Amino acid sequence: MKFNPSAQTPEMKIRVSLGEFHSTHDRAHAAQRRVLDGLSTMSTNELTNALADLQAGQRLTNAEDGNDFMYASSYHQEIKMVLDAIKKALS
Repeated sequence: MKFNPSAQTPEMKIRVSLGEFHSTHDRAHAAQRRVLDGLSTMSTNELTNALADLQAGQRLTNAEDGNDFMYASSYHQEIKMVLDAIKKALS
């Protein structure tokens, strides 16, 4: 079956296209890797961008409603790490 990025995701509490779903989670996973690999070297701007991507991914995770929602990605730990780093950078 061919991937249709315009198709709606099944089993979600919100309406989102498959393309947007995958794009959002791809950005969140990339931000997650950046945070885990080099949080201390990230600028405030990079932290802010990573936070936005992680929060967007977490909103999608929170909206998952299917039988396999337990396998959904969670970004809570990385969001907390970034918020703490931003707070530290601004103090």
